[in-house]
Amino acid sequence: MAYLGFLFFLLSLKTGKVGVVVPVVSAQIIISSLIGFLFFDEVFEPLKIFSVGIVCLGIILTSINFKDLKNSSLFSMESGIPYAILAALFWGVAFPYFSLPSKHLGAFFYALLVEIVVLCSALIHIFLKTRLKFLNTWVEALKGQTLRSWLVIGVLTVLSAIGSVFLNLAYETGQVSLVSALQGSSSIISIITAAFLYKEILSKQQYIGATLTVVGILLPVFFS
Repeated sequence: MAYLGFLFFLLSLKTGKVGVVVPVVSAQIIISSLIGFLFFDEVFEPLKIFSVGIVCLGIILTSINFKDLKNSSLFSMESGIPYAILAALFWGVAFPYFSLPSKHLGAFFYALLVEIVVLCSALIHIFLKTRLKFLNTWVEALKGQTLRSWLVIGVLTVLSAIGSVFLNLAYETGQVSLVSALQGSSSIISIITAAFLYKEILSKQQYIGATLTVVGILLPVFFS
């Protein structure tokens, strides 16, 4: 499930705007909080319910054009939002359960195990998709990379691995809802990056929706 979440997340980034899809993906906190309440005996306080409502409202404002409902981003694969919702669904279910193996196997070993499983899943996916063209696809992909591309890929891989370790260390504490909320706060950095690095232009409604999503994610962190 972690791989499917990662796959849909990359598809959302490929087709949509970073400042839009990342806050939607961060809505995984809704699912993670529900799982924490149902299976990890966490208390679903009024603040958490209020926060979930704000996040839902933020997603609605970010993805739905009320003036032209049929052409809203929510129904357009090109917007990346449907992929982002799927990523939030799969990650929202998978991440809370990271706390169980992290406690028994250790955060570092389990992080390594997760990365290996994701890699194997990706290889199987590519093989099934390309069949006999599997090796040719890889060769062509490798040929098209420059030294700068490899450096970027290397840095992102290292950062992703470090993030995975710290995520497992966090879930090892058993505070599922709190950890999920803190993880979702990464959308703040993504929105800033999208505005300054990619020069993304969002509508006022989308900015309001993204802001509400972030506020809803952070409320349980600072006031619980």
